[in-house]
Amino acid sequence: TRFKLPQTVSYSEEDVKLAHYIFAEDLPPDEPLVQTMMDVYSRKTLWSLCPDSCVHADVITALACHLTLDELWRDADRGKRVCFLPTEFQ
Repeated sequence: TRFKLPQTVSYSEEDVKLAHYIFAEDLPPDEPLVQTMMDVYSRKTLWSLCPDSCVHADVITALACHLTLDELWRDADRGKRVCFLPTEFQ
């Protein structure tokens, strides 16, 4: 990945792939939002940095809260925004 994962936090391969997809082209690795997600800040902190209009907000929140991909898809069934994910994650 283009950014360093903290050693104290356990990320699944899917987490890393999702994070890489979200940040690879949009944001540089030293962008505050990337650092916040990698440091696993609270949901409230993430939302304060990521406006509700941000298309990545749900996945950033989910990763920060250690939700699984299954939980992401469950949220998608409830109508939350995850439709922007690439097909390999669906």
